[in-house]
Amino acid sequence: MHTAKTGGSTLREIISSGAASVGIPSNQQFIPCHNGLDCSTFNLPHKNYSIIAGHFTWRELERVGLQDFDCVVSVRRPLDRVVSCLSYFTPRAVMESVHTMNRQAFRRLITEQTSCNNGMLAMLMPSLVGMDSIQESMVNNNLNTTTAQTILQAALDNMRNHLRHVERLNVFDAIIFDAALKQMRQQHLTDAE
Repeated sequence: MHTAKTGGSTLREIISSGAASVGIPSNQQFIPCHNGLDCSTFNLPHKNYSIIAGHFTWRELERVGLQDFDCVVSVRRPLDRVVSCLSYFTPRAVMESVHTMNRQAFRRLITEQTSCNNGMLAMLMPSLVGMDSIQESMVNNNLNTTTAQTILQAALDNMRNHLRHVERLNVFDAIIFDAALKQMRQQHLTDAE
């Protein structure tokens, strides 16, 4: 599971060449940027592979029914990842003006225009059970009232846990946003000298 700007491209290269060296054929590897797969592949096929590596989320793994697997996730110091992500995904003209942005404009850039925040959470968060899924499950499986209440309670608990994580991340985001903006302003001053 490759969170953007955490060295995952290098890790995918190592995984791909390592798989080949131990005899895992390319048709058993699903690794974007390798074996003819487009680098912008973000959806998994409904097919079994020995090795899967890329920008895939937990939700995507659930969608195709993967359940029994080993997982490697690359991580990076959050401040360095945000700055690297911004530098990679933001047009040069915008990057050249980042040092003049106020906090709100900078936050908008990170959260709305580049999605450089919460990369790890988005990658690893299991999908939330929504009301549509509950109703569909109840209809398809002829669930009794007790089972439906159990499913509904599990969904509500999952959503509450998710909201607690979001609250914590909002505090964390504010710290990262401020530090990233400060670092980018300092870098601009250094570059100007």
